[in-house]
Amino acid sequence: MTATSSLPIQAVIPELLQSLQSSAQVILQAEPGAGKSTRVPLEILASDQFAGQKILMLEPRRLAVKNLANYLASCLGEKAGETVGYHLRNERKAGDKTRLLIVTEGILTRYIQTDPELSDYALVIFDEFHERSIHADLGLTLLLDIQEALREDLRCLIMSATLQLESLQAFLPHAAALFCPGRTYPVEVHYRDQPLTVVLKEALQTVQGDQFDDILIFLPGVREIQEAMESCRENVSGDWLALPLHGQLPPEEQEKVFQPSQQTKVIFSTNIAETSLTIEGIGAVIDSGRMKAMEYDPSSAMTRLQTRWISQASAIQRSGRAGRLQAGICYRLWSESRQNSLAAQDKEEILQADLTSLCMELALWGVKNPHELRWLTPPPQAHFAAAKELLSELGLLDEQGSLSEDGQQAMQMGIEPRLAKMLLQAQRIGKGELGCDLAACLSERDFLIDADSVDITVRLQALQDFLLNGHKGIKGVKVRFSVLQNVVKLRRRLRVLLKLNKDNRERHVEYASAGLLLAFAYPDRIAKQRDQRSGEYRMSNGKSCNLSEADSLRTESYLTIADLNGDRRSGRVFLAAAVDESELLDYFPLRSEAVYRYLPKERRLQARKTTLLGKLVIQEKPLERIDEAALKHCLMQAVSEDLTLLPWNKRSENLIDRVQWLAQFSGYEALTRFSKLNLSKTLEDWLEPFWNHVASVADLQKIELFNALYYSMSSEEQQGLQKGAPENYSAPNGKAYPITYSGELAKVSLPLQALFGETASPKLAGGQTVLAFELLSPAARPIQITSDLAYFWDNSYKDVAKEMRGRYPKHRWPDNPLEEKAGSSIKRK
Repeated sequence: MTATSSLPIQAVIPELLQSLQSSAQVILQAEPGAGKSTRVPLEILASDQFAGQKILMLEPRRLAVKNLANYLASCLGEKAGETVGYHLRNERKAGDKTRLLIVTEGILTRYIQTDPELSDYALVIFDEFHERSIHADLGLTLLLDIQEALREDLRCLIMSATLQLESLQAFLPHAAALFCPGRTYPVEVHYRDQPLTVVLKEALQTVQGDQFDDILIFLPGVREIQEAMESCRENVSGDWLALPLHGQLPPEEQEKVFQPSQQTKVIFSTNIAETSLTIEGIGAVIDSGRMKAMEYDPSSAMTRLQTRWISQASAIQRSGRAGRLQAGICYRLWSESRQNSLAAQDKEEILQADLTSLCMELALWGVKNPHELRWLTPPPQAHFAAAKELLSELGLLDEQGSLSEDGQQAMQMGIEPRLAKMLLQAQRIGKGELGCDLAACLSERDFLIDADSVDITVRLQALQDFLLNGHKGIKGVKVRFSVLQNVVKLRRRLRVLLKLNKDNRERHVEYASAGLLLAFAYPDRIAKQRDQRSGEYRMSNGKSCNLSEADSLRTESYLTIADLNGDRRSGRVFLAAAVDESELLDYFPLRSEAVYRYLPKERRLQARKTTLLGKLVIQEKPLERIDEAALKHCLMQAVSEDLTLLPWNKRSENLIDRVQWLAQFSGYEALTRFSKLNLSKTLEDWLEPFWNHVASVADLQKIELFNALYYSMSSEEQQGLQKGAPENYSAPNGKAYPITYSGELAKVSLPLQALFGETASPKLAGGQTVLAFELLSPAARPIQITSDLAYFWDNSYKDVAKEMRGRYPKHRWPDNPLEEKAGSSIKRK
């Protein structure tokens, strides 16, 4: 990063300062390379308007905060912590002389909540606002509330390279809007639907020997970075240096990407390098086109990390990293048609995030309904309602939606609401030390790499070994040291907050109650094993989760799940601890209810008394007193799901066939309600009168099903059915033959001789169709099917009779069948 007067942003500074003097809100859209992050804060500091005043600047990423603070301080000939300082979670470098404080994540919100007037500050800058973090959205909303209600003089500057300017201007109609072109060079884009190793070889050949010969590779996450680095080392030869870049790296490892090297640097990065950091020397970008994002499911209060395609805006931003100081090249590992199908912009975090922390912040601000405030993107109602429900269950919100006493204390801890609740409960039952260890571990990413088990106590033991013996204590254990160091810092802060005795590192902390403490934080994720020694568990929220076969926790009947991927079917567990059933019975409200079930395999009803924790069955035993009404309701429900439980016979089946067949004709449409699908949905309407003495599956067989169906029709419908689709056909021989209505035709099967004298096919469905005859031989085999009996006698009969006389000479095959008496087919002697 260079700070020279030749930067494009210098031309806009006078207008920017004038706008900050006349407008409460200013929007600055500055294209990549303009120098907004590196020059604007320093120019404002040096201006007469802000002389001696303090400025807060929000950066969305922790790595960018420290790098930017160090760079701006160096421009002033100082070190970070003097005029320019920074504040991250668990780390603050600022003093009395600090006028520009760069913060990230929820730190801005903490400053606002602590001092609702922000009385120490004259200006708040939102940098890289296009990333639309939930913290930035909340910070802007609260800042607007402060400006309107408390401080008209407080200024707000929103900066970004890729702002959706129209929507922001519509949201802030009185804001001054400025634009600054960037200083970028053309980037040649190539689409390569090929493996990364192949494209890296091409990129190295293209850029090596150039002044800007470093290569930046964008990948979705840490695992993909590790796999890609290993694959490229094995398959791509040459003089190049592989460097990872992601938020989990220790600071000294992150700094390596900014240091000059005699070798070509190939930087394998997450989207952390997309906008927040400028790495000089990049001549080529290789973009996987993928990113990882959290997606919240309000029905389960769980969040899952998903890998998905980036937006077109991100693709443009990433390619621009190769054109900051000279012309560059970008390789996109997808097709041009795929590029055209990408979403224009990334979805705002507030639309897909867990809103429990935001809900707590608003409650502390005195707001119960988010719509009381102004939002660029309002939080989804379903997500917010789910957050309020969870916080009420945790006891952090009262019935009115305000912070409870526990909620007030939780907001002082600076950790997630769930963990704050756990810490409060841990202190009450004398487990404060364990609570601090757990909260610290769960507030950071898992510091163990490739651990054999998801058991949280394995992490707690490693933490204790590190506290007792330093690096020697965890020798041979693969650890993310930067994460572990953050855990130690937070643990120390939480112990001070709980006023625990001075940390005695020789003291051994018992971890047997880890599962219980986790349950205070995650009551919806208490899990019971489905089968003995099975890796499948069912949680109290009704969802399923699973452990790998090799995990030692598979021997435990009950677990509390602290982290899982939130899959809708069966989530994979990442962190958990065993918990005793007796502890659950002691500390958690259980409810008992009578449960009536139909067991399809056994074809019987079951009545049980069930003890539940949420949706989780803890205990179950036979029900002593049976509620007959509930039992009948259960049986009715079983029948609605499986109509074959009813005593169907030929007559009742034929009745349904008759009604459905007739319903297809004009005037009979009301009978369509007799489809079996509709019958299953309306059982109580037509079966209830015949249900009085039914108390078991066996009793169902006593129901007169034909009568139940038939008498559910009105008398008019019954008459229409008898005339339009009669059950039987009365033949000339005086016998009744059943009519079948299962096919397209209404058809009756009978011996040909039984029809002697019948001149025409009878009409059905009010004259809209006719009855078809299946004429049978003396051996009851079909001879012919006809829907026009008159035509048959005049034409087809002669050929049929000729053939039949040869086969059945003892039977009647007269030349004039209409003059014959219907009856037996055998000739009289």
